[in-house]
Amino acid sequence: MSKRDLYLLGPVIPAAALVLTPWLPFVNGPHLWFDLPSMVVWPMIWLLLLVPALAGIEWGRTRYLEDAEAPGNSAAVSAEGGEPQ
Repeated sequence: MSKRDLYLLGPVIPAAALVLTPWLPFVNGPHLWFDLPSMVVWPMIWLLLLVPALAGIEWGRTRYLEDAEAPGNSAAVSAEGGEPQ
């Protein structure tokens, strides 16, 4: 697994936590966290963690393209498919 592939796995945990919210017994109940219902706080936390994970994917993707298009690199990579031109 390359380092680039690890960036793609970043949002899996926050996305799974958001999808599983209704079935988690410690979230789906009459609980208050920070004086708010747990069903509000739990997704809010995971949404705040999802944004940097998605930013990491975007940063890794554009960094890969910028490295390939750097001066002196003989094989330029196209933005669409990643194939050498």
